Amino acid sequence: PAAALSVAERHERYFASVHRPSALGRINLVSCEVHCAMGRPKEGQKSARAAAECFKRVNDKVGRLLSSKALAEVSLKMATPASLRAALRDAEDALLGLRKANERKEEVECLTLLSKIHAAQYEYEDAVAFAKAAAALAQSLNDPGVLASALLSLASVLLAADEDAELVSQIACEALDLYKQNGDWLGEIDARLVLAKSYHAEGLLNYAMDTLQTALKLARRVKSRKHFGDVLDCVKALQPEHLVQHLLREEYQLAGQERDRSRALLCIVRLAPLLLKTEKEEQLEEVQQLASEAVLLASEIGVPSEEAKAQRCLSDVLAANRDFAQAAQCLEVASAKHRAANDICSATEALRSAAGLKAALGQDKEATQLYLEQRNLYKNAGWKEEEATAVLTMARLHLDGGGDPKEASKAAKEAITMYQKLQDKAGEAQSLLVLGSAQLAMSNDSSKVLRTVRSAKQGEVLKLLRQAQTMFQEVDDAAGESQALQAVAEVYLVQGLQEEAVKSSHEALKVAQVANNMSLEADALRAIAAVHLGIIDQDMSEGAKPGKKDVDFALSATLESLTLLEALGDLEGQTVSLTKVAKLQRLSKDPEAALATAKEALQLASKLEDPQPEGKALMELSEALVALKRKQDAETVLDSAKIMLTELRDKEALQRLEQLVKAAEKLPDGPPPAIAAQVKPPPPAVDSIPEEQAEDSVDWSAYQESYKTLAKSQEAALRRRNRLIGDNIVGQDGQPNQEARRQQSRFAAQAGAGRELPPAHLLPTRGSDQSPQFESKPLPWQEKLQRARDMSGSKGNSQPEAPNERTTQKNVFPLRPVLANNYEMPGKTTNQERPLAAHHQQTAAAAAAA
Repeated sequence: PAAALSVAERHERYFASVHRPSALGRINLVSCEVHCAMGRPKEGQKSARAAAECFKRVNDKVGRLLSSKALAEVSLKMATPASLRAALRDAEDALLGLRKANERKEEVECLTLLSKIHAAQYEYEDAVAFAKAAAALAQSLNDPGVLASALLSLASVLLAADEDAELVSQIACEALDLYKQNGDWLGEIDARLVLAKSYHAEGLLNYAMDTLQTALKLARRVKSRKHFGDVLDCVKALQPEHLVQHLLREEYQLAGQERDRSRALLCIVRLAPLLLKTEKEEQLEEVQQLASEAVLLASEIGVPSEEAKAQRCLSDVLAANRDFAQAAQCLEVASAKHRAANDICSATEALRSAAGLKAALGQDKEATQLYLEQRNLYKNAGWKEEEATAVLTMARLHLDGGGDPKEASKAAKEAITMYQKLQDKAGEAQSLLVLGSAQLAMSNDSSKVLRTVRSAKQGEVLKLLRQAQTMFQEVDDAAGESQALQAVAEVYLVQGLQEEAVKSSHEALKVAQVANNMSLEADALRAIAAVHLGIIDQDMSEGAKPGKKDVDFALSATLESLTLLEALGDLEGQTVSLTKVAKLQRLSKDPEAALATAKEALQLASKLEDPQPEGKALMELSEALVALKRKQDAETVLDSAKIMLTELRDKEALQRLEQLVKAAEKLPDGPPPAIAAQVKPPPPAVDSIPEEQAEDSVDWSAYQESYKTLAKSQEAALRRRNRLIGDNIVGQDGQPNQEARRQQSRFAAQAGAGRELPPAHLLPTRGSDQSPQFESKPLPWQEKLQRARDMSGSKGNSQPEAPNERTTQKNVFPLRPVLANNYEMPGKTTNQERPLAAHHQQTAAAAAAA
């Protein structure tokens, strides 16, 4: 991409000098693609807008429409809720204009783009409808290449929507035949990848492997490293790990026989991470030999980018063997090689990884120097937005790494100035958040600041956070707004305004629900739990017992967030949440449950590369063992925790560990006293808790109704988790079925789109009074999906699908009634078992309505 950008900039200068706006606009569109390939979507937006201005000067309507399409493609790659809405708007405008201009080929591309945008929003019904329209229009153009691309896009969308895998295979086969007729080997490789995925979905594993083997042979013939890597990634995703290792070893040997060093290096880079996962000594020795071989191969190739790739592979192997110093050195060499290849993005990424290793070694000055070097790289390249982001990253590292909040505040202020010059409100708002957190950390230093001064500074922090919240609202950034509200809740908690803290955390949850973002909702639920945990810590620091309602509410919110994190496949988030659950169970006088939960957290933490969650899980496991008076086990776990926490340099945890060691020494030798098994009833509703048991300092009367359901949601969350397993959204092994979960999230939101949102301070209730968290009755989208599956499963059934509630609603987008006209799938059949047109006739009514 760097070389492509150099060529594009040279042409831009030439066409600007000879005053040819139309040609300059075309080059700007090319620059837009190059910037996106370099991971700079904002620069891509600037190039697309510059192209639109050029076309506007010469009144080139088609060029302006293509500029709108390019803007939509860039927004799709940014993949934020706001950017996806912008992408939808730009793509619809471009489509309507291209239809009027009778530009059919570009119209097909625009329909395909709209399908991808809806798929990115998990709106699979609309995605399939647009993909079908693109295929229908492409078939009328008599262009095999365009038709093959449209059919492949349709197959991909149907596969993502979990439609009939047999139908997907048929469509992919038809696209494959067209690519063969056209002599397009690269397109044939892409078609075989989709075909392999559909075979895998059907359970035809041998067919899938044969298809991937053929794709590998094609990638070897065309010598396309990108497509070769794509095929290897697909093999890794679809096949068992031992088969992937066997295939990569075979491919590595074959590449050596053919003297294809680049392909051999690519195989090593893919094989090394798989071998590092095992603890077998012979495989660890093999991966070390392979890493050394990679460095030798790269030096023989003599291309800087290949040498950088080999150095990073060697760095991963050294880091896995805990040789962080040598690993950081390899990353610095890799960064220098990336710079020689003019790859600024990869060079800065290598520096960032090296700085993380230096910090793990306790070499903070060296780590800071590497971050400064990263910033200077952006500065020398003239990448102002990336430079501002690097400065903001430095501020976060000073703050999150337990460093100096003064340095964090200084860097955040510099980032604010830079973003203001760039007129980037989103970046400015993020910098305000970091600045507020830094100043809050400075105000909490009670040894240096008087109480009145500290209170005034906390008021200033609140103003900064409210300002950030307003900016996030202006740029339609729900994630940022939710983060700002969570930070506001933290400030209120520090000030002792517990009721205000609870209210702000609930407002953050409402914002996350409106945005329909599961990850954001999980964060907001964790923030609610953190507020209640903060209240518990304040009560305990004052010598009071933790309030029962606070413990119950924190446990309920944490369990809710844990369910979402399991569905999202966020292992680190699950580990942190399980550790909190263990702590809350221990505070609820249930050490046996806390022990089981801590063990589960430790098991998940061992799968992560970050040792910090594992250290916290070990600490909570120690707490539970001490509470159960299991002296020998507690001392063993405490020894392991001490080693890890010393390496992490966690002073606060080490102080608590010393207290636990002393407590464990006082425990009697021998087996622990027997603990009678207790079956706890569900937590009572808030209004049924006796006053003498509730030792809370907040007036909960304003929240009584909302907490009636939340107080019961510990068991409700577990029932919800079991329901997800029943719906095939979380497997019995605990691993999430992400596609199914994404479908549930999107369709459930559509089914409930007409519901009135609860007040800001209320937590969500997703069902009836008997089952507070979810309805036992299937939602409309579940009924619809089951009908569609039943229909596709019975080949003789030609009845159209009954319209559901969504098809009878008023159209949200004005474009869809236009698309419903003149877009019908022609009756062309394929040589497969079931014709393509027959399936579309089955769902013609539903597709037209969509």
